[in-house]
Amino acid sequence: MEKVKIGLVLVLLLCIQYSFAQEKRISLDFRNESMPSALKKIAQAGDQKISFSYEDVVPYKVNTNVQNKTVIETLQQILAGTPLLYKERGQFITVYLDPQSSVARAKRNQCFVYGRVLDGGRNPLPGATVRIKDTSRGVVT
Repeated sequence: MEKVKIGLVLVLLLCIQYSFAQEKRISLDFRNESMPSALKKIAQAGDQKISFSYEDVVPYKVNTNVQNKTVIETLQQILAGTPLLYKERGQFITVYLDPQSSVARAKRNQCFVYGRVLDGGRNPLPGATVRIKDTSRGVVT
């Protein structure tokens, strides 16, 4: 019975700590800050865990001043005007690329082809044009 009481008290304390972390107010000033750096600073200042794909967020810069806002309010402010969204899952926040955005659609249409272009004698052919059949997409080696 004593272990159950201790367990319940611990759960209650964790819930209280989590609710305070969600309501913690932060103030930060971002001047031409990379999005990954800004997200890390927000996570640190707000005692939160924010996960993101570096590749998705690195193209964006943050130029804003945040005063006395919650982590969620801060995220809403810095993500405005970008194709980035966030999702809360318990004590974790995930920042991700909006799947409906033109940036995400372009990424889905990307493909990578690897290989070497060789002549009949198995020697490399520099300057050869490689094109995807029935498209205008291609590269020069």
